[in-house]
Amino acid sequence: MSPNSIGEVLVTASFARSLVEKTGYPITLCVRPEHKAMVEALYPNRFTAVVAMDMELMRSFSTSGYIPHDHFDIDFPINLWPSQYGGGYLAKFQDLHYKRHGASGLSLGDIWRHMLQLDWDTPMERPCNRFFNERNDILTKYGVKEGEYSLFQLGNNTNKPLPSTFWSPLEELYGENQQPVLVNLKGAMLVHNNLRFNNVKQVDLDILDALYLINKSHSTVSGNNGLMFISTFLDYVDECKPELHVVMTDQYCKHYNLLNSDWEKAFVPYEKNTEISIRSSEYSSSTAQIYEWIVGVDEKADQHKKAATDVFNRNEESEFCVRLSTHSSRDAFPATVSFKNN
Repeated sequence: MSPNSIGEVLVTASFARSLVEKTGYPITLCVRPEHKAMVEALYPNRFTAVVAMDMELMRSFSTSGYIPHDHFDIDFPINLWPSQYGGGYLAKFQDLHYKRHGASGLSLGDIWRHMLQLDWDTPMERPCNRFFNERNDILTKYGVKEGEYSLFQLGNNTNKPLPSTFWSPLEELYGENQQPVLVNLKGAMLVHNNLRFNNVKQVDLDILDALYLINKSHSTVSGNNGLMFISTFLDYVDECKPELHVVMTDQYCKHYNLLNSDWEKAFVPYEKNTEISIRSSEYSSSTAQIYEWIVGVDEKADQHKKAATDVFNRNEESEFCVRLSTHSSRDAFPATVSFKNN
């Protein structure tokens, strides 16, 4: 069971081949209803069944005590959520992973390897590209052509979102380049309330349509969310290689219960300037063109404009640029369509 985000669902699905090869048993995967089609499209033939299940119902298997801590057995549910696996200690390892910027040697994938009782050098598998090679009318629907538009994804579910002082200058720069801009708000819990645009097309995208538009864009600028997490793991060909700009801020939401009553107090600074690479280094494919940025969310307007200019110009020397991502030292299984269970 993978009850949380699409990023965690991706990690779960990417280990399916390795888990079947090690155990010899097929897998039934339970995910939230909105994630079912994504798994079936990106990891076809990996699961006996992909079952849509309510998030809280999946979590209740652990909170009720039905699944014991650190339990792994054939024909018994496994809750692949670190906060509910292993009596809480795995959640502490995950916290250590973020606070140490990955310097402890622990990766997010390692947490899943532990929960699935896989060897530490177990490879993941990249998503199947077949979905992105098939015809999709979403381009026609929004009046754009492959490789000739940009996509902005303004929100995320963790970091304090950037205001219009960043996004408006970015819109102007792409507009001056005669490039249509699509703006997607759907699926993001945290979006700034003062966003203003002059000449963009707002779109409301389901997960697969969003992934398709990212894949076919000239460039996508986004908060650090699961859609970008998946996109950085894909294999790309030269004729379809978008610029992926993942923008991180210096604050994160620690008190979600305050979002509706005291927005500012809901967020706290990272203890250090966090790096996106601690999340994505193991998932960055060698063919993905990924730029990572950290922008102070409360900086003055001129700094936000400078950051937007550097993003548009792909300024690798920018004070905001964390890195151009390179692929992981851990080899992944290449994307394949079919796989026979023993």
